Amino acid sequence: MTTNKSALANLHRMIQESQKEMPAEASFLADLKRSVEMEEDNKTKRKLEGKIILPSQSYKPSSMNCIRNMYYQMTAEPILQSPRSYAMTRIAESGTAAHRDLQRHIMRMKDNGMQCDYIYVPDYIHSFALNHLDILTLPTEDEPETKLWDTRYNIRFKCDGIIRYKSNYYILEIKTETSKKNMLRKQVEDKHIRQACSYSLSLGINNVIFLYEGRDFCEAKSYLFPVTNAMREEYVINPINECNHYIEIKTIPPKPINAGNALCQYCDYIQSCKKAG
Repeated sequence: MTTNKSALANLHRMIQESQKEMPAEASFLADLKRSVEMEEDNKTKRKLEGKIILPSQSYKPSSMNCIRNMYYQMTAEPILQSPRSYAMTRIAESGTAAHRDLQRHIMRMKDNGMQCDYIYVPDYIHSFALNHLDILTLPTEDEPETKLWDTRYNIRFKCDGIIRYKSNYYILEIKTETSKKNMLRKQVEDKHIRQACSYSLSLGINNVIFLYEGRDFCEAKSYLFPVTNAMREEYVINPINECNHYIEIKTIPPKPINAGNALCQYCDYIQSCKKAG
């Protein structure tokens, strides 16, 4: 963390030097980007100082494509805290805003005469007596997602929503992506399949509707993904059992054969993984 702090300070000094010759508009933009990056850096510092509660040791559906990532998450392997750039921060913020806006639009579909009910997740859990699910955070107007913990398998996840559309229940999963990627999309992304199976296992709903929206022009595509018991076993239960075995024998699992740049590029444990070989 000291190295990162020093790097940021050096970068700030370099920016200040270059701004001496900058026109006002360019200087303003540089200061804006720097301010955003400083905010993100301060959030990281607060996490490390314990002012923000760090995630508990539990499985995350979005990380189940790599058993080594699962292992590091469960064994509390230190995370490499790198400063987040202005661009990465804004991409994350725009994705969060798009999720929130789309959830609000879906909530209003019934008011506009559509056969669609946006189900309050805690009510669904209580109605169907899903006692294995603990509600960690309740949805609010600003944060419609519900954070849940499946105590049977130690899985924590955020549910975008549950809808009852034309009398059938569906899990709703919203994804934002580049418009180029959205234009070429023909089906549910492979890396999202385990996520769908995990949500289905925890919520007891067999069908997941994925809504993919492009960032540039807000083009939207939706796909129905049916989940079977065999898929829940293959994509969720078996990997968890395998990882639990590696944890029990205190052995780092092998890196997946299909691990590549797309899987590893933004992994929190990339340095630990490289050391493990």
